Amino acid sequence: GNNISYALSFRDLAMPWAINDSIDKAFKLMRKSYQLITELNDSDAMSTVANGLGLLFFKTSQLDSAKAYYYHSLDLKTIDPAPSYLMLGRIYLDEQNTDSARIFANKTDTKSLNLYTQVGRLKLLSQIEKSNNNLPKAINWLEKYEDAVDSLYDEENEINVSNVEDQYNHVLLVNDNERLKVRNLFF
Repeated sequence: GNNISYALSFRDLAMPWAINDSIDKAFKLMRKSYQLITELNDSDAMSTVANGLGLLFFKTSQLDSAKAYYYHSLDLKTIDPAPSYLMLGRIYLDEQNTDSARIFANKTDTKSLNLYTQVGRLKLLSQIEKSNNNLPKAINWLEKYEDAVDSLYDEENEINVSNVEDQYNHVLLVNDNERLKVRNLFF
């Protein structure tokens, strides 16, 4: 309910701070969210916040803490585990553990609520093959990644165009409604 929305609002506020390199502020907000959401004992919400904490630890190169939160997210997750699997794959690749990285990359080969997960999977697989000096496979995955990025870009543009059209149509309706109100005042 409202308490969960309130708790998750801190998570949502944290992410722009992380993107803008204000990581301390992001950690403070994310920890507040985690504290509140833990008190409410909502496992799906706890999972998303644990995933967010994992990302913050990843961004600060605290890979052991990042892994712990991603695994915790997976322990709780019932809706969409693929983003956590992807990030674990990236961490294992950063640690030069390509076998584990591949295992987690392959676990992301599933439907995800996050549009970027599948694109990230293709990039990770390319990086794994490059790390193993398997350049033909790396290039193959990289080409698939580029195609997926282009497709995602096109899809986002289509959605944006549709939203603009919807807004324009709404403005036309409001204007027509206002004209009718004015006309009715005089007749």
